[in-house]
Formats: sequence, C-alpha cells, structure tokens
Amino acid sequence: MKPWERAKQWLERWPDAVPFENLLGSCLRYGVVYSSDTSFCLAQQCYWDGHKPFFLTDRHNGWFVHLASGDLGDILLKAPHALEYLVFQRHGLDKYHARKFNKMKEKYGIIS
Repeated sequence: MKPWERAKQWLERWPDAVPFENLLGSCLRYGVVYSSDTSFCLAQQCYWDGHKPFFLTDRHNGWFVHLASGDLGDILLKAPHALEYLVFQRHGLDKYHARKFNKMKEKYGIIS
C-alpha cells in the first residue's frame, strides 16, 4: 500500500472527517502536498496561538499537518521553509498538538 493510500484509509476512519479528495484539493490550493514512495503529507501554513491553529491569515508561524503517512524525516525535509511550529491532531480528534519545527528536525537528525 502506498503512503497516500494508507493516509486516505486512516482519514476515512476518523469521526466527522472531510472526504480525502476535498482535503487534497484544499491543500493543493492553499497548502502543500507531498507524495513519494515512502511518504505522503497534506499541510498548510497556519498561525498557532498556543491553543488552536488559524488558517488564511496574514501571519504564519506554523505548519498544520492535516494528514501524513510514512517517513516523518522525509516530510520535514520537503517543507518549503521552516516555521516555528509543527501543529497536528491525532486520529482526527479535537485536541491539537504542537512541536517546535526545528526541534523535530533535530530529533530526526536533520541539520539546517
């Protein structure tokens, strides 16, 4: 199974998930889509206020990862540029998580 197929399968199991094609289209228009034989990621720039992300603002300090599968190190390398935070939800649940982008790169041995 390719990483994008695995990610789509996960998304379909989440409560109240938007259809994969809608999320893909949104990220093609407003964000970043990365797909390879080892990794898949749908992400969008956001403003992280410490509690939740805000999209389509004129200030961006984070990458919100809508959906990802595969090698996170590979995904981090493909980010168009570093922002302060990497923001995500697990399994489509309401709780947001944020990590310092550069700390995640260090964790995966990526030196900027």
